[in-house]
Amino acid sequence: MSAMWRRVSAAAILVVAVACSGCSTPPKWEEQPIGATADVAIAGDTESTARISDAWSALFPAGTVPPDGANLAVTRVDQDSIPDGTGYGAANLELSTGQPLGPITMRLQLDEPLADGSVVYLLDDTADLPTTPDLDREPTAATLHRAEISPDRRTATAPIDHLSGKQWWEIGVDNAAHFITSLAGQRTAPPTCEAQPPPAWVDDVVFLDEQNAPLLVCIGADPNDSDIAVVKIRNNRGGAMVVTAPVTPAWASINLAGTPSISQVFVDLLTQWTESLGVPAVEQSRAWVLPPGGGVDIGLTLDSLAGSGGIAPITADFNTSSAVYGMVWKALLDIVDNPELVALVAVGTAAVCIQNSPREAAGAGSALALSEAIAGLAKCIVEAGPKIVDAVRKRVSPKVWQRLAGQGQLRKLVNAAKTKLLPLVALGEPSIGVTDLVMTLQLDRGAFEITMFYTKPRAVVTDHSFGPLHLGMTVDEAAAALTGPVDRRDYYSKCLIPTGTVDQRSVQAFVDKTTGTVTGIDTFVYRPDSPTPAGPRTDRGVGPGSTVAEIRAAYSSDHSIREGMIGGQGSPAVIVHSNATNDAGRYIAFSIDDDGRSWPPSVGRAYATEGC
Repeated sequence: MSAMWRRVSAAAILVVAVACSGCSTPPKWEEQPIGATADVAIAGDTESTARISDAWSALFPAGTVPPDGANLAVTRVDQDSIPDGTGYGAANLELSTGQPLGPITMRLQLDEPLADGSVVYLLDDTADLPTTPDLDREPTAATLHRAEISPDRRTATAPIDHLSGKQWWEIGVDNAAHFITSLAGQRTAPPTCEAQPPPAWVDDVVFLDEQNAPLLVCIGADPNDSDIAVVKIRNNRGGAMVVTAPVTPAWASINLAGTPSISQVFVDLLTQWTESLGVPAVEQSRAWVLPPGGGVDIGLTLDSLAGSGGIAPITADFNTSSAVYGMVWKALLDIVDNPELVALVAVGTAAVCIQNSPREAAGAGSALALSEAIAGLAKCIVEAGPKIVDAVRKRVSPKVWQRLAGQGQLRKLVNAAKTKLLPLVALGEPSIGVTDLVMTLQLDRGAFEITMFYTKPRAVVTDHSFGPLHLGMTVDEAAAALTGPVDRRDYYSKCLIPTGTVDQRSVQAFVDKTTGTVTGIDTFVYRPDSPTPAGPRTDRGVGPGSTVAEIRAAYSSDHSIREGMIGGQGSPAVIVHSNATNDAGRYIAFSIDDDGRSWPPSVGRAYATEGC
């Protein structure tokens, strides 16, 4: 049957080319079996029109084949289908003399005028198409030609310079709008934090708390460590976001809606994605790309936030680049429900295509600019399949490559994307979905900020320490525990005094040169012209301004208490010593002022004691 169609079709199409009469009519395109081949004669010295199907023809200008002419072999192949596009046929074209000697024109005749806003594409592959759709074949490069439409909108034409697999597609504006809206308009479920309240050091967390906010947030505590604050963040938009914490957290966990567990491979791929979106290397330990619907749980400790001044902002960057990549992410995830595989393609796409679309549109504020950026990135994926696969191979370990690509999964996704992403390429008109992304881009920065307010507990005095400064430390350890400039000076002949700050208070440590260890701590530095100095309190809440009675009330149950002229140089003082230790050097001394109230406490020595 195929051979018969070859002979009949050759005669019929040759008649079209030379405009003779009385020749037989070829069978209809739709009636021919998949894989059937017809030969069409092409004249070498005159213009020839070769009919490929009822609606599809090829115009060969004079001189595009050798003077003696050539035969054009036309093989019908089965065209894939996509929900939001219309296919007008696919074929492999081959000249008996090789490639054309000059440009030729593909022409598609439409039964009805093309609707306003709709577009027609010729997908021009560099190789032959399989007879039936085969997603497992090696990806091939292609050129996507947007066809020129005639004034009556019934004819689409596209120039080409080589023959291989070709297919025609129409994407209607309504189809593209539906496709993009289904991607961009999706929302995600909020996180939950009811199991554990935030740590006591967290005063408040401020964020846009609304179900349609771009970030859905809650805050709690780590169930395994109640001193770690956990901030859970979910991306509630159809584009990607980059979330950045103020410091590298104690831990972080990526969350993806609908995925019960996330592998380290996926996390590593997202880290590579942060590089593509311009996150500096120094920030990558505290920055995460959140695909649409994705999230991150961040565990923060109070110590890690030291120096933040009581305010710790977590920010999300939602820009044109991330919006574009997030939209394409959703489109790929609709093709294959495998986030790891989509992340793999995202890494390869960023390497090959990022210069083609997102950066050009960075900062764009209009729906049209964003639409063009999305279309540009999708077009790159359609055309550059082999380069994307090669880029992935170079950027992942052999083990990851074998796991995700070795079984053909990557090939299948890249091949499927060649047609499935055509509605994104056709995105030339603003749609509801893109408008949603543009509105998100135009939101006040406050909508993308989570501000944690916290109070760092002040350092307290115990019978052996003041904050990080402890009795028994070496002079170097004591100096390391102090902040700010540390001054070391001799005190009498047997003491060395490192002086610095703890909790923004001036502190002196007394180091006995004989033992080389700290034997006493003064929690303030006296200045003759100052009033009774302020200072820290003990872990039982007494300190500057406390009366002797208050000190006794705090310690009498489990401490021995001495009172009298037992302070430095015979001054009045109260000394408390724990009954739980036999170490005579572990005690707290309170110097008592003339008004009967305490000065800041000292540890292991009374204030103004001479020597160590």
